[in-house]
Amino acid sequence: MPKGKVVYPWAFYVAVAANLVLFFSFQSLFSVLPLHIVSLGGSAADNGLATWVFALAALLARPLAGLLADRWDRKAILLCGALLFGGGPLLYAASSSVPLLLGARVVHGVGMGFFTTAYQALVAGLLSPDRYGEGLGLANTASVVTMAAAPLFGERVAMERGFEALFLVIGAIGGGGVLATLALPHQASDDRDAASPLLPGWGNLQGVWRRPEVRVGSLATVSYTHLRAHETSLHLVCRLLLE
Repeated sequence: MPKGKVVYPWAFYVAVAANLVLFFSFQSLFSVLPLHIVSLGGSAADNGLATWVFALAALLARPLAGLLADRWDRKAILLCGALLFGGGPLLYAASSSVPLLLGARVVHGVGMGFFTTAYQALVAGLLSPDRYGEGLGLANTASVVTMAAAPLFGERVAMERGFEALFLVIGAIGGGGVLATLALPHQASDDRDAASPLLPGWGNLQGVWRRPEVRVGSLATVSYTHLRAHETSLHLVCRLLLE
């Protein structure tokens, strides 16, 4: 390969295309989902709750997705995430009440957590060590580019065809991302060392936990969180004055 010429494998471009399509589907909801929640009889608090449960589900799914991506086939984890992430809007179309919609948001959030985590691992495995920064930067631009058009697209479809039609359309778009994911090659992790009979990789976590700086830092974090959780208004005022 000539020096200075950047060449990525075909699977890299397919993965970026899958990421772009799935995030276009997801971001098409940004401007219309609050309106849909109101149409179901929800309140402003329900809008906030819908955002919170999605973010929490994605957050909790990421560690598990990372563990599975390191132990199993990364494409399998990516495909699982793509199915949930791309198919989430179809669950919205079937949700006739706010509680059902919140349940759909949880499934959608888990799909995002699985897909984005496995996506980073799989793309890194496709890159040569001297192209990690550049390759990952390019791989992550897709979700930023779609922000320019996806919300406008979602709002236009919802205004002309209604919410259910929008969910079906972007669910179909998400299906394109699933098909692109299916075209990717299988990719197993290089690190498959057995650690613990209870949970693969748990021994490595135990080794990290035995380090004094980790235990002290964790204790300080938990203690601070506990104090903040039980902070009264008087404590808050005093802390603000002291700061």
